[in-house]
Amino acid sequence: MGDKFAWYTGRCIRICALVALVHLALPLGAASVPIASAAGRTETAHLAKSNAKSTPKLNRHSSSAVAISKPHYVEFRSRVGAGYGHAYVVFGDQSSRGGIATRHYAGLYPAAEAMLVVGHAMPVPAVTTGHPLDRDESRVTASLRLNLGAEEYARVVAVIRQAQRDKTFWHISLNNCNNFVGNVARGLGLRIPNSTLIMPREYVQELKAINEKATAAERAGAAPSN
Repeated sequence: MGDKFAWYTGRCIRICALVALVHLALPLGAASVPIASAAGRTETAHLAKSNAKSTPKLNRHSSSAVAISKPHYVEFRSRVGAGYGHAYVVFGDQSSRGGIATRHYAGLYPAAEAMLVVGHAMPVPAVTTGHPLDRDESRVTASLRLNLGAEEYARVVAVIRQAQRDKTFWHISLNNCNNFVGNVARGLGLRIPNSTLIMPREYVQELKAINEKATAAERAGAAPSN
């Protein structure tokens, strides 16, 4: 029994080392996402300064008026997949009628499927691009969409760009897909769930609930008293 365990552990370590070497050999540009020209000029230092500004309002429905004033969007999503499911973000431009014009995907997951199991025991190389399954709308289990102005959109892009430059790792409890989604939400000044150790669907549902509650409280406080 001990020999089998040692063999299995050694094999996992060799696989991790191989994937790490492949991941580090990839050019940084391979993990990049399309960036709007206005966002491309935004530096990470600007992100920290912008966080102190007002957060975007939660909008359940888009309209042409909203699309003109807030031509971009970000959507926090969870979907079915990989046992636990997966949390990720969709972002891009809105059309003049308030529909979706472009879609870019980003999330955090192991660089290789075999690393999912190993990542329960030790950190493994990760990627922050979209997964092919993210594009399957039938898999979505929860979502929160926000309409964004140019400055707010630049903050979303800056967080994702920074994560791609860092070449981060994935670990089931130390740094998972919920952490990634939370970092993007925090970059917009949103409130995030206290724990990332919950199912992705529950994380996105809680993210939506606590921010809708905060928005409702702000509106109630701003309402004139009788």
